[in-house]
Amino acid sequence: MGSEHTAKAFDSDLQELTRLVAEMGGLAERMIVDSVDALIRRDVALGQRVVASDAEIDNVLSVNLVSALYALRAFVRAVPRGRPASVVLFSSGGRQTG
Repeated sequence: MGSEHTAKAFDSDLQELTRLVAEMGGLAERMIVDSVDALIRRDVALGQRVVASDAEIDNVLSVNLVSALYALRAFVRAVPRGRPASVVLFSSGGRQTG
């Protein structure tokens, strides 16, 4: 039962990490498009909005990303030495699958 809970928690952490990286990538992509557009149109207001939106990535998403990475690191450190994480994650009913 404990390993099933561990596997679900690990899977949840990986999904959150994937979501955060995708969100950061989407914001960065939008910033590049807007930056080029601001330069081409000489739109100072748009350029200023792009610069201001950088704070969202730096302050909010990166903090969440670091938190998710620390959660995964804590999991890896909790795996008993000499046992691959896959054994802990994917064992069921006390059976080892690795």
